[in-house]
Amino acid sequence: MILVNRDMRAAVVLLSNTATGEVDALAEQIMRMLAGATVEPRKFDEPIDVPLETMQKYVGTYKLVPGIHFTVTVEDNQLMVGLTGQPTFSVFARSETEWFYKVVKATLTFEVDDDGTCNSLELFQNGVRQKAMRDE
Repeated sequence: MILVNRDMRAAVVLLSNTATGEVDALAEQIMRMLAGATVEPRKFDEPIDVPLETMQKYVGTYKLVPGIHFTVTVEDNQLMVGLTGQPTFSVFARSETEWFYKVVKATLTFEVDDDGTCNSLELFQNGVRQKAMRDE
């Protein structure tokens, strides 16, 4: 990430081996600090441990729209989620049903009924909520 402010005669160059929104946010925060703004320390979610049995309830495919599905798997005790045409990424638990990505600013909430069955998930990203129904 490279940010340049000609008026301030300042630049921020941030190098990382992982491209995420966090890299951009950190560079912007540094530039604001150089401009004299008060910047609060960054806060990051701390994932919680979720039992393997709970994660297994979420395994399956969920149809977002025709031709676009979430695929949920468990690999090495880690919940993995892929979207049609995109890579699969780890997601991390805030609670047993709410999970967050570290590679993008998005959350998934698994909707579980009283019997413990998960029939849908909700994606929350860029201020938009989208529901995907289990496809079985």
